Amino acid sequence: MKMKLPMIRNKRDTNSVWGDIARNETLDTRRGLARAVSRLLYVLTAVVIASGLVLAGVSLGLLFNQQPNTKAVSEQAIPSIFEVFCQGSAGSGVAIKVPLPDSYKTAVFTAEHVVADCAINSKIRLINNGVSMEGTLVAKDAASLSSTGEGPDMALIYLTNEVPALDPAPNGEVGDWVVIVGHPWDEINYVTLGVLSSSSRGEYRTDASANEGNSGGPLLDSQGRVLGLISYKPCQEDREDGYCTAADGITVAKKLSLACDGLFARAANCPFDF
Repeated sequence: MKMKLPMIRNKRDTNSVWGDIARNETLDTRRGLARAVSRLLYVLTAVVIASGLVLAGVSLGLLFNQQPNTKAVSEQAIPSIFEVFCQGSAGSGVAIKVPLPDSYKTAVFTAEHVVADCAINSKIRLINNGVSMEGTLVAKDAASLSSTGEGPDMALIYLTNEVPALDPAPNGEVGDWVVIVGHPWDEINYVTLGVLSSSSRGEYRTDASANEGNSGGPLLDSQGRVLGLISYKPCQEDREDGYCTAADGITVAKKLSLACDGLFARAANCPFDF
């Protein structure tokens, strides 16, 4: 008959509590309480550190998300972008959501200097992504002087064709990401990206690139809403020969709110009165 051997616990194989019991000693509750408090502090510290890391990750993610998805913005905007022709002048235009007279379905905005040679109520040729249309010039700010940047430099064309229109944007802030879509030179629906570099009462300035043919096209926010219309590039005049050098990396867009004093001066409510 085999003898049943007593199980022997090595002190190193047990923690202190079980060690006390195994040795038939009195349980040291003070040491257990201290150890519990210590472990609780470790857990709380770990929770605080983990929470900090999560918040930092969320903040970093929000920072990256502030940069627009340029592809999504341009895809949203392109169906609403136009080539605008008036006599020998050409530029860009954009359909924006505003109240319309019953006989029209789309409102296209462009720069006044693009249609300066066309009279009010004259027919304006437009091309929307390869489709030629004819619109009616219903309003323009005749006082605008695009060469010096004075005046709203805006014009309004109504279409009987129904074309997707973009929402007007609330006021942008310096540092916001922006996108320009237009038709510089021989390019069609050319997309550039930048930030709002400065903001004044009636103008935004941006480092997003624009050139001849962009005039009248939209300056878009990161959600594809229209902040303003591309107007001009400021220049610095040489004091000796009077030659004006266009600014490199500065494009000026007129804020839509300027239309309230010009294009919609007679309207009861301006759609851009934010």
